[in-house]
Amino acid sequence: MKKYSINNKSDIIEFKGTLLSHVSSRQPEKHQWTEILIYKTEGGKYVVHRIGNSVRYHVPEEDGGCETREGRLVSGDEVPSDFIPCPTCDPEACHDDDFLLYDYIIETPLSSADVADTPSDVRKCLLLGNQLTGLAYSALQEAVRKDQSLLGALHRRVWVV
Repeated sequence: MKKYSINNKSDIIEFKGTLLSHVSSRQPEKHQWTEILIYKTEGGKYVVHRIGNSVRYHVPEEDGGCETREGRLVSGDEVPSDFIPCPTCDPEACHDDDFLLYDYIIETPLSSADVADTPSDVRKCLLLGNQLTGLAYSALQEAVRKDQSLLGALHRRVWVV
């Protein structure tokens, strides 16, 4: 079994286990996407890891930029070439005189994780409101291929009177 270290906001979850599923909503024309990873630990628990990714950069808020999600301050020459300017604060127009002289905020991945004791708990970790998103359903489908005990988490029984 492999050792994993997962960021969960300000905590780090460490465990030995197996990766059951890794799905992504990334599309070439989109600048933000989500990844979902499902692991099974050597003790039989599950870890559901969600990562929100982005390739946007911003003018820092104190320089008139918009409020951004989590990010890291970098100089103009450190902005990755595949990152795009935020359409709201428009860093390219704001600093068109010499882009490299200014600092920018690049969005960094947002990571959260939950530990689940049972397959039904895995489903609960993946719910958005009371529904599974298409991406979450795909993550479960992929995980079921490696761990049949998760099969019950794919569908829930609803009794209607």
